[in-house]
Amino acid sequence: MDDLRETLKETNPEAMFADGLDEAIVGLGTRHPTAPVVVYDYDKCIDVFMRDNNWSYDEAVEWMEFNVICSYVGPGTPIFMKREVCFDGADLLTEDPENDWEVTPHGEQK
Repeated sequence: MDDLRETLKETNPEAMFADGLDEAIVGLGTRHPTAPVVVYDYDKCIDVFMRDNNWSYDEAVEWMEFNVICSYVGPGTPIFMKREVCFDGADLLTEDPENDWEVTPHGEQK
């Protein structure tokens, strides 16, 4: 963890860490045109909140969504990543859901 903090101190002194969630850190990420920020595993954050506060899953999600996800504090704000996201039953990490877009994800005409 100290290596990560040192790297961020050099590359993005504005990068912020979420209090008490170090065990949920998965690495660094970037959003163009900003410098690297900390990336957290959303579900691991929920687990930490449930464990540390003796909360139910719903209580932890409510806290996470309202107090963490909705808290933008500048370009150093961390990213909270969900490992699996489903729309209409398709797992975006393993399946390629069909679409009717006229262009590819790279903007090319189909």
